[in-house]
Amino acid sequence: WLYVEDKSDIDILREWARALKQQEALEILEAVNAKANHHYLHTNDRTLAFRHFEGLQFVHPDVRGVVVTDRIEKGPNPDAPVTHLQWPRREIENYLLIWDVIERIFWAEAAKNKNWPEENNLDLFRAKNAKDLRQLFTERYLVAAALADETHPDLTNKKASDEILVPFFKEAFAKFGVFNSLPKDNLYLLAGAMTPGEVHADVRKMLDEIVTALR
Repeated sequence: WLYVEDKSDIDILREWARALKQQEALEILEAVNAKANHHYLHTNDRTLAFRHFEGLQFVHPDVRGVVVTDRIEKGPNPDAPVTHLQWPRREIENYLLIWDVIERIFWAEAAKNKNWPEENNLDLFRAKNAKDLRQLFTERYLVAAALADETHPDLTNKKASDEILVPFFKEAFAKFGVFNSLPKDNLYLLAGAMTPGEVHADVRKMLDEIVTALR
């Protein structure tokens, strides 16, 4: 069993596994698969996963499981009935904070709008407004220093989904007249747009540990 906060975590992990061509991890993360059931906790309270897993163990003593949570104050419990892994950064979405990827998805989503591409030459518009787009991001959501330093506290400690990515895309689309949005459930598109070199080492390690826990 694979326990996560919600479906968006699975979707992001799946896109990273696909980008990295980690086949074992990808098999586990497919929506329908023979490797692992996905259980959504809708919280980061790991004890819910522990209780659920203990119930499973009562019926199936050999069952395997792993719970993946955001970074929480309490570290992993070595005596827990199921392996507990947590992200070193605040949450999984903090590993999506790469400007080239964010910009890539903004223009890709803008191009999907039915009317906007017809009214704007995308290449010319992008060349004219790329600087303003980045300025909006660094002035209101994440300082430029954090984009250049992966140890910057804002990069690791801010809640990337609710405080940075979702509100940024909402404001940016409105600012440039794109009738679109990128809610939290669609942030997996950022992971899907990454090259292998853009996927952080923490992600690679997490995928490996999930596979090991469920093997």
